[in-house]
Amino acid sequence: MPHRKHERHWLERAEAQELALLPLRERDDPAVNEADLEARLADLEGRFAFLDDLLHQLDAVVTTQQRVIDDLREQLDQTRASLKQAGLGGADESPEPPPPHY
Repeated sequence: MPHRKHERHWLERAEAQELALLPLRERDDPAVNEADLEARLADLEGRFAFLDDLLHQLDAVVTTQQRVIDDLREQLDQTRASLKQAGLGGADESPEPPPPHY
């Protein structure tokens, strides 16, 4: 699978870059490194939970907005039909002349 190979390569590069950013003493001390990784993992899990909740909230907002847009389109179509029946807003009327220039 080409995607797995590419993904693994990308992860290896990311890990190598992360290690390069750590000071030498932290990079070589497994206890410090493991504690740091656990703290970072907990931080990432918290961020993921926040983003997951935010995604669900935004999805609800988008769904509500789409319902409002659909209702407004329906009202607009009904208004156009009513105006057309009343003879007030049809395409069959002659175009209005342009306003005079000053």
